[in-house]
Amino acid sequence: MVSKATEAKSAKEITEPATSTKASGLSSTWLMAAAAVVVLAAAMFFYQSPTTDIAQSKLSDRSTRFIDWMRAKGIDHSGTRIVELGGENRDVLASAEFRIDDIVMKVPHTATVHDALAKETDPNVAAYVRKYPKTDWVSIIAAYILLNRNNPQWKDYFDFLPAQFYTPIYWSAEELELLKGTDLGMDVERLRDEIQGEWHQWQAFVPQPFTLESFIWAWHCVMSRAWTLPVGDGRNKAVLIPMVDVANHHGKPKVKIEYNKKLGAVTMTATQSISPEDQIDVTYGDDSSYKLLKYMGFTIPDNDHNEDCRVRIFREGADPPAYHIPRRWCLFHVNKLDRTLRDCHLGVPMDWAVLRRVLTAVQEKERGYPTTVEEDEALLAEAVHSFNFVNAVRERRGEKACLRAVATRLDKVLKPKK
Repeated sequence: MVSKATEAKSAKEITEPATSTKASGLSSTWLMAAAAVVVLAAAMFFYQSPTTDIAQSKLSDRSTRFIDWMRAKGIDHSGTRIVELGGENRDVLASAEFRIDDIVMKVPHTATVHDALAKETDPNVAAYVRKYPKTDWVSIIAAYILLNRNNPQWKDYFDFLPAQFYTPIYWSAEELELLKGTDLGMDVERLRDEIQGEWHQWQAFVPQPFTLESFIWAWHCVMSRAWTLPVGDGRNKAVLIPMVDVANHHGKPKVKIEYNKKLGAVTMTATQSISPEDQIDVTYGDDSSYKLLKYMGFTIPDNDHNEDCRVRIFREGADPPAYHIPRRWCLFHVNKLDRTLRDCHLGVPMDWAVLRRVLTAVQEKERGYPTTVEEDEALLAEAVHSFNFVNAVRERRGEKACLRAVATRLDKVLKPKK
């Protein structure tokens, strides 16, 4: 796994299982909306010996120690194994057969890391939250990771987290130039400033040798792996789930993730038959290339149906009093186009004059990109580019594809009025 993610998931807890969602944005200004997964059935497996994993995969010392740590924590991942793909890339494969409703993994809530745990068990985090009670869960968990890097209770798990990420925050100036004119390109520096602002507040509570770069790393660990899933007594807002967070993203996975109060554990349950050597994936939700690259450091091909884009509209001098909103950023999602169009107004939803204004803004924004959709597609058809280059081109192409979808839809809406 290069980096994980998701979208922010909102989960509701019910008497038996609670469904989960994967976090890929921040709460308040950072938190993004996301999709929920499904429901649980119960069956249990015994833990597989770590020696089997090692013999099959020739795992590194980091992975071996993580597997031993999972066994000590009571994490049951029998029938699955970790595969190292090189660098920080890892995957999870089935080593046994699973039928529908079989439990593939079971992670006790005591083996998960979440904001409630951080506030209750770490005095530095508790002191910080008393001073800054509105602190976001992302920075709370990130600070907890730094403060407990060498805590024997968590060390082998925290050491197993990716050592590097591929989000644009880490890109060179030359690579960032590929995002020129995009929403993401404009957001990268702002995001770094926001994280730096959090760090300046945390510095008095997080001792040396940790630095801003350490905090940015921990922040990415949280953003790429956290699920908004209630665990234990449900007082947490987000949670890191060891071993589940090794699984990669697939739009239609064969498993679901949820918390089962009776078992006191997060469970991964098969929703389809799984054969030995099948890749075990989870879904990070229907995220745009913008979100995936900003928070996870990767993009996926053929993602037009999930893309999003933004334009800004303004009230003008001759506008009627009903246009009481002076300005608005309109966020469009291709897979929710009509709903997001209805939200783009200055006081009167679906007003013809404002929709014309939106169409003009959309067309002007697309013309403002240095490249066209077709030029980006030609670049992507070449097989000679770096990982970051491909991700940048996919992201900027995705923004323009979304703008085109918005323009096409607006043309149809406005056609009777022309």
